[in-house]
This record gives sequence, structure tokens and C-alpha cells, in this order.
Amino acid sequence: IMIEQNDGAIQKAKAKINSTYDRSVKLNRITTEQKNKTMDMFSATTNFLQLKDRDLIIEAVFENMDVKKEVFVKLNQICSQDCILASNTSYLNVNEIASVVDNPSRVIGLHFFSPANIMKLLEVVVAEKTSKDTVSTAFNLAKKMRKVPVRSGVCDGFIGNRILSKYLVGTYHMVEDGASPFHVDKVIRDFGCAMGIFQVIDLAGGDIGWATRKRKAPFRHKDDRYVQIPDRVCERGWFGQKTSKGYYLYGENVDFLTPNPEIEIICEQERKRAGITPKKFDDKEILDKYIAAMVYEGTKILSEQIALKPSDIDVVFTNGYGFPKWRGGPMKYADMIGLDKILKNIKKDELSKKIKEAKKRKEQEEKDKPEHFGGGENIDILGYQTKHYDICRSAVILYNKLKEKSNDESKELIVSSAKQLDHLFEMEKQVVNGEKVDHDPVEHAIELTNIISFQLGRVAEMINDDFERDTNFIKLHVMEIVKRS
Repeated sequence: IMIEQNDGAIQKAKAKINSTYDRSVKLNRITTEQKNKTMDMFSATTNFLQLKDRDLIIEAVFENMDVKKEVFVKLNQICSQDCILASNTSYLNVNEIASVVDNPSRVIGLHFFSPANIMKLLEVVVAEKTSKDTVSTAFNLAKKMRKVPVRSGVCDGFIGNRILSKYLVGTYHMVEDGASPFHVDKVIRDFGCAMGIFQVIDLAGGDIGWATRKRKAPFRHKDDRYVQIPDRVCERGWFGQKTSKGYYLYGENVDFLTPNPEIEIICEQERKRAGITPKKFDDKEILDKYIAAMVYEGTKILSEQIALKPSDIDVVFTNGYGFPKWRGGPMKYADMIGLDKILKNIKKDELSKKIKEAKKRKEQEEKDKPEHFGGGENIDILGYQTKHYDICRSAVILYNKLKEKSNDESKELIVSSAKQLDHLFEMEKQVVNGEKVDHDPVEHAIELTNIISFQLGRVAEMINDDFERDTNFIKLHVMEIVKRS
């Protein structure tokens, strides 16, 4: 039985399921009789109460913690205390999901891989309070469904997607540095993988990774290198096979592995925006980075006991991510070619990152140097036009951070602060140019500084966030002006 939000969603789901089974019949994976028998056992409703006598329920709503917890609260109220409640989450914390259930020992993660009717892998995510009976039942279910189960602990992305996210970051860096996504995919396929990295994204759906990146955005370190190419792709609604367009094109009359020609245009635009001069990558360099990133994160997962043994990681990647089985999996492959070579590649990659980070910090320090007064084109701060963006860059950053979170009162305080800064900078300009001013510049500057500090501090309190670094940086700029005045 399937629960959906409304009748329209049910009809859409049934049509999708029918078309999926029709395709399986067409490809001789199942017979028409098998399809009909399966569909006869299937039913759908919008009534949650229909679940009250179920033994096991798998939640599969989209990747949003609040929505998932809301579903589990309902299930906790309706279902028996013996019913196993599973989440099909790809990344989220199963412990947090379990916290809203009276008996968390019956909560477990069952991460099916897309498309679930084809992919064999099933990550069984064991939360802190999951009982042995629940784990045993999950593995028995996997056996009945002819899946390949792998036990995982709780972390962001579990085994597979955690490693995937790490080598994706490295791949995005390569692409922004000049590599073609299609060249990267070809190297991975030539290595023996069933699919390239960007093919996998198209298969799973680019929107899943996009949702994860947005979820993590508030916690991203300011010095982390963040490549926006995949965001530009998703912003256009190109999520891969489900939308007939992603990094590749899909459709009845479209040849297999037809590149989306607009992807290279996006890459060129983003390199230009980031100020990167593209370089060429050879096949060996691409493959070395791919393997090193996987093995490096794999060793961390083992040390944290998210995976209990290296072969668990190998099973995940040979059954869920297209890693060539004849190579044994990423951890086995690392043993075969020599851990010393893998370590050398990891260190080389880490050194390259540190050099780039140091260069980025130096460039930012140059930008952040205090200047006398601004100039150039106007910049908009919540509707207020100011030219003094050069003097107080962090003030502009603060304003931009607050745009989505602030209310009307805090916006008024922000604009007022911008006006006070403008007044202060104009006064400084007059002093520097030897013009007569109506007030004692030092006394007036200190007064304005106190007003600005109070207003920005009040804004930070109102939105319940910590912008101490930003406001202190603004104060430093203002005090420089006070000293010069």
C-alpha cells in the first residue's frame, strides 16, 4: 500500500509505475503476467489510517528533516508499537528522525538506490537505539527483495553518498580548473566503471545533491572552495533522466551519452566568474584524483566505524555506484596498486588545495584592506543606494546574509546603519580634503560608531544569529576612519 498527498499524485505515481513495468516487459526482464500480478497486489490511498495494521513502513518523502519528522510523528500515533518504521533517506540523520518516535528501537534507515527496481544495493542504516530484531528484520527483508544489504552507521550520506560527496567535490574542482565533465566520465568508464560520475548524477537526480548542498550551505566554512557549476545546472531545472536533460540529453530519439552542449558553456562562464585560467588534465591525473578521494574518505569511514570492514565499502561501490567488480572495489584496488602510491596522490592533492587556499586568502586580504572612501557605481543595500562598498565590504556581506532572514524592523536598522556609514565616510572625505565641517569630526565619528554598533548588534539579536565577526570587522574599519579623521 502506498500513501500519497492527493488523488492527483496517486494517478501520477500509478502511471509512472505502470510505465516502469511496461518497460521491463519490453526489455524481457519480466513477463506481462508477472507485471499484472504485481500491480494487483498494489494499492494507493491518501488515508494514513490505512497503515495502522502494517508490520513495516518505509517513508520516502523528499530530503527535508522537518517533513520526515512530521511523517514519523503521524506514524507513531497510528501504527502499533511493533511496527518497524524505516526511512529511505539518502543523507539525513536517522537518530534525529527516531527522536520523535516513542519507541526508537524500531526505527532504521533503509536507503534504496535509484532506480530502486533495478539497483541491488540497500544500505541498512543502524541508528543508536535501533534494536537487533529490527536490524535482523531489515536484512531478511533485503534477502526477500533480492537486494544486497550493507550495514552502515549514522553519518551524513552514510557509506556511499558520503564518499560520493567527497570525490564529487574533487571532481567539481577539476572541472572548474579546466577538465571537461565528459572527459572525466570517459576516463572513469575506461577504467571499467559502468557509468561516469556525471552519468550517476543524472541517473540519481541532480536535485538530490542540490538539496543537500543547500542544506549544508549555512555551515560551509568561509574559506572552503565552492564550485557553483552544479548549482547552475540545477537552477535550469536539469535534473538528469527524470527531466530528459542534465549533463546529458535523454529521450526516445536521442543517442546514448549525448552531451548537453550547454554544460560546457556553463563551465566556461563559471571559470570566468571565478577568475580561473583553465588547464588541461590527462587521463592519469583524473583517475588518480578519483581513486585517492574515495580511498581517503573510506579510511575515515572505517576509523569512525560507520563501515565495519573495508569489504563493506567495496560492496557498496560495486553494487550501487558502478565500480568495476573485477577490480574488487575501491579499498581492494588500493591494496592491489599499493597504499604508498595512494598516499602520495592524497598528499599531492592536499598540497595543491593548501596552495590554492593560501592564494585565495591573500587575495581576500588585499580586498579587505581599509581604504579612505569608496567610489564607483552604486550598490543596493535593501533598497538604499550607497557608493561606499569599498570601505566596508564585510558590512555588505552582513547585509546580504540578512536579506532572507531579516524582518521589517531589522531591515530598517540595516538601512539606517548604511546611511550612518555614508554620513561618516562623507565627513571623512571632507576632513581629508581640508573642507570645513560643522561638528568635531572625532567626537561625531565616535558617536556614529556607537550608533552603528548598537544597530547591527540589535539586528543580530533579532534574527537570533551570530554576526560578531562581521560587526567587529565593521567597527575596525570605522575606527580606522576615526583615527585618520
